[in-house]
Amino acid sequence: MSYVLGIDAGATKTLAMIADYNGNIKGTSIAGTGNFQVNGIEGAKKEVNKAIEGAIAAAGIKREDIKAAFYGMAGADRDKDFEYVAQVVEPVNPAPKMAIENDAVIILKVGTLDGIGVGVVCGTGTNCIGFNRKGERLQVGGIGDLFGDAAGASYIGVKAFGRAVRGYEGRGDKTILYEMFCEEMGVDRLVDILDFFYRGERHRFNFSKMTPLVFQAANLGDKVALNLLKEVGEEMGLTVNVAIKKLFLPDEHVKVVIGGSVAQRGENPAMLDAFRGKISAFHPNNEVIVPTLEPAFGAIFYAYDLVDVPITNAVIANLNATFKKELAQD
Repeated sequence: MSYVLGIDAGATKTLAMIADYNGNIKGTSIAGTGNFQVNGIEGAKKEVNKAIEGAIAAAGIKREDIKAAFYGMAGADRDKDFEYVAQVVEPVNPAPKMAIENDAVIILKVGTLDGIGVGVVCGTGTNCIGFNRKGERLQVGGIGDLFGDAAGASYIGVKAFGRAVRGYEGRGDKTILYEMFCEEMGVDRLVDILDFFYRGERHRFNFSKMTPLVFQAANLGDKVALNLLKEVGEEMGLTVNVAIKKLFLPDEHVKVVIGGSVAQRGENPAMLDAFRGKISAFHPNNEVIVPTLEPAFGAIFYAYDLVDVPITNAVIANLNATFKKELAQD
């Protein structure tokens, strides 16, 4: 039997998924980040290979049974970056047919199937990539906060921490985030985390993992948390508007697909409401889609395209059902 491989490699983890041509997932595996910008080329290659080999073992198949593979890779931004990503992927790729794209592209595929529209990532980091029917591709942002990005869990966590400190000191509005962060970090005052830094233990604090606290605070009506989520939503909406303006006609219907851990699992609607509002004010003829499917499904869909397997409703239903079974077994 023949199979396809889909990879979703983000800034935090790499998910590998193997499916048959009927949409039945046979094996999944999770490894560390496959983003060379985080882990270096050799480190990223090691994690991608670990995810692939884990999925193959879980599926109980041979490498040669995989006929097509699609890699959705965070860090695949500039042309030069694709050369680096190829060094990560090609040595460990098991399939005769394969393709590489940015992870924002697989999110777009999940929500549209035809891959036409604008895809937005809001996970650990952020990115925005669009395609129109002429085949034109445009990326807006996605390189990091140094280059103006202002979204994603890493950004939200750091900004929330700073605003918590400012509120505590009186330089800003008071927020329950201060007490929440102290409890999470195990300190009496946030300034005391400096002791860990001095001891070379900065790695103990992953600010991106503090982002769920921001959503929790927003649910409790905290204005600082709510305003931060609204700012991030508007920033992502602004980024999408740039892509729409450059790729689509003013009256053209545009599908906007937003995915990633923050967008799909955030517990408060403030960010997505602001995101939708910003886009609608600029381009009313839009459709914002927040997929219920895993972004990795987009990689599977693209792998199916490589071997001319139609993506039917039955295939999608099988993928969804068998992926849940895989998760239950993990």
